[in-house]
This record gives sequence, structure tokens and C-alpha cells, in this order.
Amino acid sequence: MSTSQKAPYICGALTELDPKHRDEVKEFYVRLGDACRVAIGVRGFVPHEHYDPIKNASAKNTVVYSAERRIVTEETSVLIVYAIEPSWGAGIEVGWANEHHVPILVLVPEDKKVSRLLTGGPMVSAVISVRDYDHAVLELKAWLLDFNESRQKRAEADERMHRWEMASEDPCNKHPLRCETLDSIKGKAASG
Repeated sequence: MSTSQKAPYICGALTELDPKHRDEVKEFYVRLGDACRVAIGVRGFVPHEHYDPIKNASAKNTVVYSAERRIVTEETSVLIVYAIEPSWGAGIEVGWANEHHVPILVLVPEDKKVSRLLTGGPMVSAVISVRDYDHAVLELKAWLLDFNESRQKRAEADERMHRWEMASEDPCNKHPLRCETLDSIKGKAASG
């Protein structure tokens, strides 16, 4: 990931996963990361590819905490939560996102319930019920396209507003005749 471009962050249970389903769910997280690249041109950050609790068991807790906190709070464009199982780590990541104004998308399997504490957060942009992994990938791509488009429109509107504000602060825009007169006086003084 380039330092100038933020990326989606794939958030979900990892340490708490049932060992029978762990590999399947981790493969799904990779699919979500790849779906981000297809939809918006930036691959999602998939934490287990860097800090897997089994493959990287020797990584110090403080190192994992600091690295993932920095990534969520400084390098993440949207936190994508897959709420398959309750997760202490994912809950912390959601808290960071809420505190640092990172938009949150929650994907919830149809047969699961999710805490209102999670879905009521100020940065939760959408909660989408999904039938299965394939449906989740389709919903994610569609949501990211809409989100990215509306974010670009907001940025363009902000830029137009900024230009308008800058122009309205220019005293010559408020009193063009006065500025013309001052400019001609300055010109005569410089030449004469």
C-alpha cells in the first residue's frame, strides 16, 4: 500500500475462530481484500496476512497492537467488518475506526445477530445482511463503488466550496472599484 493512498481494512474474528472453519474464513478475508482491488483499485489490508496468531505466534502483543492501531487509524479508508463471530480484536478495531472517523461497513451473515453497540457506532455507514461468501463479495463490490463515487463527489464539492471561500475573502472581489483605484494609484506612484 502506498503511503499516500489509504486502503480498506478487512476486520473480523481471527484468534476466536473455530479451528474447523479457520482456514475457510481466512481465505474469505483474502477474497474480500481482492474484491476491494477489483471495485476501487486498492487491495484491502488483510490482517492475518501480516499478523496471523498461529503463523506469527512469536510476534509480540505490543507490536501487533501498535501496528494494527496505526494502520486502522492512519491508513484505512473504510473498515470492512465481517461479523461471523464475536471478536475482541475486531471490537477494538471498530472502536479505533469510530474514534478516528473511519467509515465502517458491517457485513452480517443472515443467520447471525450483531450487537446494537456495534451497529450504532457513529461511523457505521451501512449494515448489509449476506447469504454466503459469494453474496458478501458482490455486496462489498457494489457498496464500495457507491461509497467511492459519493466520496469523490464530496471531495469535488469541498474543493469548489474552498475556491469560492478563497475568492470571497479576496477584498477586490468585495470592492472591485476600490482595488482598481488603489492599483492605479500604486502604478502612478511607481512610475512617477
